[in-house]
Amino acid sequence: KKKFEADFKVADKILLLSVIIFSFTVAFITSLQHDYFLLGIAGGLIMTIICTIAYKTIAGTTMCRVIMATALTGLLAITVQQSNGLGEGHFLFFLGFTILIRYKDMLPLLTFVGLTVAHHLSFTYCQSIGLDLWGQPITIFSWGEQTEWGLLAPLVYHVIFAVLSLIV
Repeated sequence: KKKFEADFKVADKILLLSVIIFSFTVAFITSLQHDYFLLGIAGGLIMTIICTIAYKTIAGTTMCRVIMATALTGLLAITVQQSNGLGEGHFLFFLGFTILIRYKDMLPLLTFVGLTVAHHLSFTYCQSIGLDLWGQPITIFSWGEQTEWGLLAPLVYHVIFAVLSLIV
């Protein structure tokens, strides 16, 4: 048990560093394409602060792992919006998934996939009704509206790959 706890603390540190790097990325790199600097800076800063507090206070615990997975989902949501729904904005899912495997614990992966699916479902609906957030249209998918299935096409496509990733 002590070896697991020690390993979880090491993994928490790796995840915290990943969150910091991803936060810097959403604040200053992925925000360049469509000028989503405020979203990137504020969102990345919030994720970094929350994860730093979790790491400093509850490292090695299940709750810390869930918080790290949740932060990765939040950062994914930011990159998707920053890319206006392009496929590249969704790449953080695969990076986050790969990093979370380091925990050797299903709960963070289930949290990450569950929150990602919930995000994709709710934001697909928001995009389909033309909802804006702070004057910006919510855009989770850059394609699909011109297909027979509409936005359901990319949603189904993404959910299938998220679930397949979890199964593997």
